[in-house]
Amino acid sequence: MSDQLRANALSTRLKRFVVDLDRKRLFVAYSGGIDSTVLLHALWRLQQHFELELVALHADHQLQETSGEWHLHCQAFCLNLGIPFRARRFTIRDIRSKGVEAAARSTRYDWFLAQTGGATLVTGHNQDDQAETVLFRLVRGSGVDGLAAIAPVSELGGSLIVRPLLGESRADITAYAKYYHLVFVKDDTNCDVSIDRNYIRHRILPLFRTRWPAAEKTIARTADHLQNQRILRTKNARADLQACHSDSTACILGDFGRLRLDHLIGLGAVGMAGVLRYWVRKHGMEVPNTRRLMELIHQISSGGRSRRSAMRWRDGEIRSYRLHLYLIPVQPHPCFRGSLAWSAGKPIDISEAGIRLRPVRKQGRGLRISVPGEAGLTLDWRAKAEMIQPVGSAHRRSVKKLFQQAGIPPWERIRMPKLYLGEKLVCIPGLVVDREFAAQGLDMGIEILIDPLIAPSSDPNHEIAVVQRCGVW
Repeated sequence: MSDQLRANALSTRLKRFVVDLDRKRLFVAYSGGIDSTVLLHALWRLQQHFELELVALHADHQLQETSGEWHLHCQAFCLNLGIPFRARRFTIRDIRSKGVEAAARSTRYDWFLAQTGGATLVTGHNQDDQAETVLFRLVRGSGVDGLAAIAPVSELGGSLIVRPLLGESRADITAYAKYYHLVFVKDDTNCDVSIDRNYIRHRILPLFRTRWPAAEKTIARTADHLQNQRILRTKNARADLQACHSDSTACILGDFGRLRLDHLIGLGAVGMAGVLRYWVRKHGMEVPNTRRLMELIHQISSGGRSRRSAMRWRDGEIRSYRLHLYLIPVQPHPCFRGSLAWSAGKPIDISEAGIRLRPVRKQGRGLRISVPGEAGLTLDWRAKAEMIQPVGSAHRRSVKKLFQQAGIPPWERIRMPKLYLGEKLVCIPGLVVDREFAAQGLDMGIEILIDPLIAPSSDPNHEIAVVQRCGVW
């Protein structure tokens, strides 16, 4: 088949994709390579007929010396076609924990999704990419979800990610580029067979083609079958999750809900694995590997009445408390016992505990207005057997009992400081104020709110705390 016929056939198939679109504003992930160049050019040719609004997004990871030249090439290509061009240079982090490829992908997709604002992101993945992904995951021992490989359509962070070239062979894409005389950048690292994916591309698949000429197409078809299975599994997992799930009101420092352990265990090991994978993925986290997941399921199933279970991985943690399983952000680790002086007059960020304290004026709530600013106020995280007399209580109460009654789980208690005036316990932000120091009635008070610390604040009124360490917990 000639390059012209192949190019026309690709354009016709892409036209069907555009006709079915509900959203006509498309952000195109444009690296400058052959796949994204063909995709952008083909969409540009359809733009005027279907009133498409195209925006090209280019991420420069600065991993190659020529990345600056790629940036300029992509900018010139878009300028020539009249397509708005947005680009950003990145310094890749988390390479040690994720690897270069995964860290770069995570970085650029975070930026892509921030740019799209809920619109559609279009990428240039093709049929050969699909076959390579299936083989790569096969040798890594992936299950059904992994072998289903690249989905034609997926959702991430509220944006739709669409891959209209997923059914196109690399040969057809190359023919299109030749026919329209497209110039594209070439990444020399794609020829480095020490990289697993490149080894599959340059050594394994050519060998397959000598025996089975349509190898990429048939392998990609297997991925299609597995995607149908994944859809069914996801539907079942979603229903099971809804049956097990309950919102958490006790976690004040951040969680993604909780699951009732009795309902979860009733699903059996396979059902539990499906629910846990779906639950984690639903909140944008990478799913732990099968070995870790099965270890957790074994803990849950054999834990007896208390069922104390926990798992921590790069993206989050799963912990059990009071017959519920909680999905939570990664907790500060290692934790500490420490103290620091604080006037309680300004917000303060405490990175060691991963919290932010915010004094807010409220009538009849919190501390008496005269307490903040007094000399000798100290925040303390050291474990002590303390007593406090809450407002409305005739007797002093154990702090431990108050935590238990509020249902605040242990991993949050150790992050919540106590505020002292000298040796006197004044309050525990987020839990209780001692009656002696409390604002009551119509008096104006200062309520100290406690929030999870996501990032250091740029507010000049915020303090950044340096905690004096007093041991390790």
